[in-house]
Amino acid sequence: MNNFIKKRVLPGLLALVLSVSMLPANGFAANVETTTTPNGEISTTMTDAYSGDEVITIAPNPENADGLPITPPDDALPPASDSTSEKPAASVPPASSDSNITPSASVSSSASSASASEATSEAASSASTPAVDSTAPPASDSSKTETGEEASDNSADSYPVQIISMRKRARSAGAPGKLVWTGHPEYQYDRSFVGSGELLEWTTATINGQIAYCVEPENMHSHNSYPYGTVEYDRLSSAQRYSIGYAMLYGAQDESNIPYHAATQTVIWEIVLGYMDLESYTCINKAVYNSIIGHIPAAAPYYDQIIANMRAHKEVPSFAHFFSALAPVHRVLGVPGEYKLDLVNTNPNCDLANFNFTDQSGVTFVKEGQTLHVSSAAAISAGTLFAAYKGSASGTNSLIFWCSTNGVDQIRATADVLDPVPAYFRLSTEDVGEYSITITKLELGTNVPLAGAEFEIRHSEKGVVGTFTTDGSGVIRVTVPWQGTYIISEITPPVNHLLDENSKKDVVVSTENKHPSVTFHNKKFSGMEILKLDAMTKTPIAGVTFRVTRKSSGQSQDVTTGTDGKAILPNLTPDWYTVTEVSCPPAYILDATPHTVELKDGETCVLTLENYAKPGLEIAKVDANDPSVRLTGATFRIARRGSQEYQDITTGADGIARLTGMAADYYVITEIIAPDGYILNDTPQTVEVVAGKVTTVTIPNGKKPTLALEKIDAITKQPLASAVFEIRYKNGESIGRFTTDETGRIELPHIAPGLVVVTEISAPAGYITHSTPQEVQLSAGETKTLTLENTPKSPVILKKVDASTGKPLSGAVFRLSKMNGELVGEYETGRNGYITAPGLEPGWYVAVEIQAPASYRLDSTPQQVELKAGVPAILEFENHLLPGLQIRKVDSITGAPLAGVRIRVTKKSGDVIGEYTTNAAGLITLPDLESGWYTAYEIATIDGYLLDTTPQDVELKDGQCATLEFKNTPLSGLTLYKVDAVTGKGLAGIVFEIFHQDGSPMGTYTTGADGRLFIPDLQEETLTLRETKTLDGYKLDTTIHTVAIKAGQNNLVTIKNAPYPYLIIQKQDSETKEPLAGATFALYSDSGNKIGTYTTNAAGRIVLTGMDEGHFSIQEVVAPDGYELCSDVFDVYLQWGKTTTITLKNEKLATLRIRKVDAETGEPMAGVTFLMYDMRNNLLGEYTTDDSGLIEFDQSLAEGKYKFREIATLEGYVLDKQVRTVTVKHGETTDIVWENKPVRGIIRIEKVAAVDNDLTKQSKGDPLAGAVFAIYNAQEELVDTITTNENGIATSKPLPLGRYAIKEVESPDGWLINDTVFYGDIKVDGDLIQFVVEDAAAKIRTHVEKRGVAEAFAGDLIRYDFRNIQNLSNVPLEDFYWHDLLPTDAVRLESIYTGTWNEKLTYKVVYRTNLKQDWVVLAEGLSTLENHKLDCSAQVLGLASNEYVTEFRFEFGTVKAGFHEETAPYIFARVLADLPNQYQFVNRTDVGGRYGDHWTYDKDAWVTITWRVERPTKLPKTGVYFVEHHS
Repeated sequence: MNNFIKKRVLPGLLALVLSVSMLPANGFAANVETTTTPNGEISTTMTDAYSGDEVITIAPNPENADGLPITPPDDALPPASDSTSEKPAASVPPASSDSNITPSASVSSSASSASASEATSEAASSASTPAVDSTAPPASDSSKTETGEEASDNSADSYPVQIISMRKRARSAGAPGKLVWTGHPEYQYDRSFVGSGELLEWTTATINGQIAYCVEPENMHSHNSYPYGTVEYDRLSSAQRYSIGYAMLYGAQDESNIPYHAATQTVIWEIVLGYMDLESYTCINKAVYNSIIGHIPAAAPYYDQIIANMRAHKEVPSFAHFFSALAPVHRVLGVPGEYKLDLVNTNPNCDLANFNFTDQSGVTFVKEGQTLHVSSAAAISAGTLFAAYKGSASGTNSLIFWCSTNGVDQIRATADVLDPVPAYFRLSTEDVGEYSITITKLELGTNVPLAGAEFEIRHSEKGVVGTFTTDGSGVIRVTVPWQGTYIISEITPPVNHLLDENSKKDVVVSTENKHPSVTFHNKKFSGMEILKLDAMTKTPIAGVTFRVTRKSSGQSQDVTTGTDGKAILPNLTPDWYTVTEVSCPPAYILDATPHTVELKDGETCVLTLENYAKPGLEIAKVDANDPSVRLTGATFRIARRGSQEYQDITTGADGIARLTGMAADYYVITEIIAPDGYILNDTPQTVEVVAGKVTTVTIPNGKKPTLALEKIDAITKQPLASAVFEIRYKNGESIGRFTTDETGRIELPHIAPGLVVVTEISAPAGYITHSTPQEVQLSAGETKTLTLENTPKSPVILKKVDASTGKPLSGAVFRLSKMNGELVGEYETGRNGYITAPGLEPGWYVAVEIQAPASYRLDSTPQQVELKAGVPAILEFENHLLPGLQIRKVDSITGAPLAGVRIRVTKKSGDVIGEYTTNAAGLITLPDLESGWYTAYEIATIDGYLLDTTPQDVELKDGQCATLEFKNTPLSGLTLYKVDAVTGKGLAGIVFEIFHQDGSPMGTYTTGADGRLFIPDLQEETLTLRETKTLDGYKLDTTIHTVAIKAGQNNLVTIKNAPYPYLIIQKQDSETKEPLAGATFALYSDSGNKIGTYTTNAAGRIVLTGMDEGHFSIQEVVAPDGYELCSDVFDVYLQWGKTTTITLKNEKLATLRIRKVDAETGEPMAGVTFLMYDMRNNLLGEYTTDDSGLIEFDQSLAEGKYKFREIATLEGYVLDKQVRTVTVKHGETTDIVWENKPVRGIIRIEKVAAVDNDLTKQSKGDPLAGAVFAIYNAQEELVDTITTNENGIATSKPLPLGRYAIKEVESPDGWLINDTVFYGDIKVDGDLIQFVVEDAAAKIRTHVEKRGVAEAFAGDLIRYDFRNIQNLSNVPLEDFYWHDLLPTDAVRLESIYTGTWNEKLTYKVVYRTNLKQDWVVLAEGLSTLENHKLDCSAQVLGLASNEYVTEFRFEFGTVKAGFHEETAPYIFARVLADLPNQYQFVNRTDVGGRYGDHWTYDKDAWVTITWRVERPTKLPKTGVYFVEHHS
């Protein structure tokens, strides 16, 4: 209805009113120049036709889609006489595997399924036929480019599809198709399904024009690329596939209702993802629902409707069952020849009338209301299965599509197939309770009856009887219909129990054993069940992972909840367990609280836990005066309190801005963009977002007011153009200068409220300026009009009226001169009949009419008037209507007007006035004839009529209009008259195809010069006419016309062609009026669909045609270079055959350069972001400095003042919070340099003793001076080195924002380096990061042990061994040595074996002799990893006579803590031969090292006794040694 009003009623009203046919969407714009048509229409210029030599662009027609003529489909014509049309036979439901099943033979016509059946009957196909016509044209609005041209087959928005017909799991051969996406930005959804807030526009898909639904959500999420998914439709379970079919059957069948489509897609995804219970059709996981319908609330009622229909779809009568295995058995009573039974349906959700029952083998069925009458002449064997069906095995009106699993080969699609809904029941004339089986379920060991055990009973030949569950008695008694062997299988054990070890058992039913029984035993077990629920909705949560840890052993295992929210661990050992949640879905808050539970023997512990969903925020934007009005397009900035990070959200079509998945905290909401036409409400609001809840905030906005000025002549009240006004606010803020248009008006829509001062700067030429300022108070939502008058200076005023009625006449042209003949000017009367010639000098003036208004006689008599100073001079002129003649031409039989007939008009004297042709109304009007007698006669008629040559005379008198009527007698035949729908003018060259009643072609015909074609002498029949070709500039008439030919008559058919409108967009410089090239405009249909974008040529013009009549919107999207963009939306109404011109003006832009630099170095700063506002605090944009630190507005700003607020600076800099105001002027460049102070912070180290230090004599906690610390930045670059002072304090230089690592690199003397790396973050300016660092005390100690022989004979070669030569310090030691002092009174050194050491070093060995006090190098560069033999004999060492080695020393340099020998060193020495008996000598050794100024060393010695006589028979086992330790 709305479309009808827009496209039919409104154009008619506009044609009558003709007031304003083109307005900006938000009111009049100051830079729109409007022109007035002769009929007074404002804002656009309408002419009858466009004529020009410019390139004309044919815009895509919103209805025709491609802007080109549409060829009607072949099926719009009557069928050919030899063609036949047959519909496929109705599908028969599949037969059951049960040999006794009775299939339904017909299709239900019930209300519940008829609509779907009818809707799909044309698309139904056999299993080998594609479900849709692969050659069908694509949807008209889905394959077009932005400019309206047809998209190619390889368009980025369409993809090849293989269409497959499926039945069960069988596929037919595929047919090609095209998948096309269509976006609907007014509807959005959360693509993540977990409340991440990542919103995408809703899209619909069609395949060959037929609606298609996604199996895999990722297909829709990535619709701008090749769809890809991992879910294949034919790999879903049969229950899922049939459920999808039901959703498609009751869901949206096309794209006309997007909320309905969204509801349908939601149900399908819930089925595919396992979020819906397929028995009850109950949603068990609301993730998809919340992510789609939560953002498209209008879809909610459709969702409920679809689910209700799906549930009802599977409902069957109460005496039947949906599954054959569970079909109940009914006994039919009677005697042979007459058995009868009445089955009553008590299911309120099922209507018996919807099911079809078919007679079989003598059993008949009759429906009466909800009662089924069953009768049979013959007995019915026990348990014979019967079936009734609801619906048919047909396809839906929609498709389902998915990808091949590799995502590359192709996209596949199928029309989902629906099986008819079966209702199974069994009938028997025998006693249905004759046989039974009893099942008993007991607990193993206790024989306690168990409830909840589920069993399947299956006959070995007949199949499954059904599934049954034990109650509290633990017993099931099942009536069975047949004798024979039954297999009883335990399917599900009772809670906390295992299946019977023998879960399948068989029994035999016979006449001898009619009621057999069987017993099953279950072993009890211990287990744990964790149930995870949403804390608010109590719905189960899938995907939560728990770690279950046994306390006694520490063993852990992870378990994750399923779609039912449960995680089950069976067979756990009784013990205490800790349950900890380790992960949860992103939309929920992790609850890491550990829960300790006891698991007892034979029990299942059930633990129910809850998670709160991450909270959300909803901001409602409403009209301040009418809160029921929701506002779209308001943008809010959401920031966590105290954080610089933010996120912007915008209200949608419902006026709501949503943000989900938030952390619980306080948030600051700031409106940064107001809805169009509303006042920005930028007061920050702080709200608390609470876990598990959606916080709702309502923020009102007041409408911006509108100010209109009207300037009129103080005397004539005529509107005055070219009056200039300065308009500003009372506080001095300028709104601008504006000039009245041709209607005398200035309109300023949507300006800020306040006290406005209006001052006239200059009056129209010849008028006195009204310079007194006028004040007007504008409040939110108001529209105020201020009418101001100007008095003309010394004016001569001329007034033109109708001589008879006194009505003012416009369009009269006068010449005004002075008495001396000097021309003052030529003027035309306005709409109120006045001319004002102001600013004349006093004196005498002459006025003479030089052109009369249309249809009036010229009054050329001059009139004189004296103009006196200060007094207006007024003259009034009258005009008389000219006599007129109207000639009317009609059909002599019907009286219908005839167009195209030629009439010649002459004076009675014979002078020819002219030859004229009747118009579409059959009229010729001649208004400007002189009085007298005239003759008129027909000189040419139209096809199908006889010429009327009889002349007619008429007398014309002043002020009167005479009428003549001519009649034409029609010829027998068909006259087709093709006319212009606007002018009624006949159109030549239009081609028609005409078909006989039987569909055979009559021929192709073309209209003549007068727009007619005539076919004579036709028989009575009904003909079909189809237009196949029209003229350029006209819309093809695609209507199939039929005409019933009557013999002996002229059968007239008038068909109209609408000439396309022309739209001319003219772009000019606002000051120079020069045409501007390069302005790009977007053209939109009345429904908001984008038709295309077009750019002005060198002449500053765009010429468009090819659109239908109606409302269109124009918006400038790209301004000419150097000009301000005018983004207002202008509405224009195009009329058939009219040219509409709209002139739009642009103002030149100013240049502004903002340079951002470091306040310390002057270096440019890239990446600093500013918000830019106008002086009314309207946000204009967000801008960021480039690599040169610049933001450049190169001829891109309008003149005026702007505000800049820095909202983000570089990391490490202080945000400049000052709001800065900049003034720019047209054509000038303004350069601004703003500085940012770097963020600086300090790191402070306090160094103290961790323990008492024996070396330095300092106590625990004493400050330590001399500790050196290195500070590194995040790039591991050294940025500072600091040393602690006498107070143990070290302070860094000011450091930039960032993370730093602090490491001690040198410790104070006597203290160990603290190897800990400390990390600190400088977050804000002035940060002080402090660390207290403790050093452990250095401990130094060495050790050595020496062994040798206890006794020796004089002259023996003896050996000394050295071991545990160690650095036992906790620090490295410098100048580490090992030294041995030989007892030279008793031995001479012969060789040294160096041993090996645990640290890789090189060292040297030195020695002294009795004759040399300096150390002599024995060997150097020795490796500690090798055992070296050093020969120390006098000969090798080159010693002098009586010179011998007295001591040697190993010099290692610096060794690490723990340094020691790995292979012990030893030496050989020769005992002197001349020693006395029992002589004792001592060998001494020592080891030492230095730590700073502190030395430590250790000593050891070995005593040996010499013998010169025979040794004692029993020598001691050890010698004598002593050890000294020194530090």
